[in-house]
Amino acid sequence: MSAMQPTTRLLRYLALSATLALMGWVILWQTTLSPILTSTHGSWRVHG
Repeated sequence: MSAMQPTTRLLRYLALSATLALMGWVILWQTTLSPILTSTHGSWRVHG
């Protein structure tokens, strides 16, 4: 039973790091890429 403990901890660490990486990419997208795309493709987002 204790042999499963490191595997669970590793999976939990991988899930946490993947979530943080995904959040980082979302923040990067919102801060840099999204305004660039909206400014180049027109002001469709401004009209709301």
